[in-house]
Amino acid sequence: MKTRLFLPLLLLLLTAPVSHACFGAQLRVGVVEGGELAAYFTGFFVEEKTGIVPDFKVTTDPLKALAEEKIDIFLAQSGDKAPEGLLVREVGEIPGLGKRVYWMRSDVVEDLRFTTVERALGIIGRFFSTSHYREAVAAPNPKKAARKAVNDGS
Repeated sequence: MKTRLFLPLLLLLLTAPVSHACFGAQLRVGVVEGGELAAYFTGFFVEEKTGIVPDFKVTTDPLKALAEEKIDIFLAQSGDKAPEGLLVREVGEIPGLGKRVYWMRSDVVEDLRFTTVERALGIIGRFFSTSHYREAVAAPNPKKAARKAVNDGS
């Protein structure tokens, strides 16, 4: 009787961690001080539209993080010149930040797992101008506010 219960229990214990493992693509989004809300909003928006899970990486040097492939995408000032090898995608005006662009590693766009990311980024600009995003600008917790803004605005 004991061995009859032991084997299913052992099987359950061995398969439980595997069933919770994370499979699939993750988009590593660079988060910098002062631009947290927009970065979190970007990640959650891409997840909502594509199913690609964001992996937020706080960085003080986004150029270095992009070069070292620690992040895949970063919101930069519109007037800043992108380093060679990075793709630039227009965003437009973001409340509280001004005019912005996305800098992305080119191999991310070429990766089949990320084929829908560009489409999501093509429409994100108009969601930055929604009342949901503007309300989130004043919120004390940018990550939570970004999630709420995406959920309410989509």
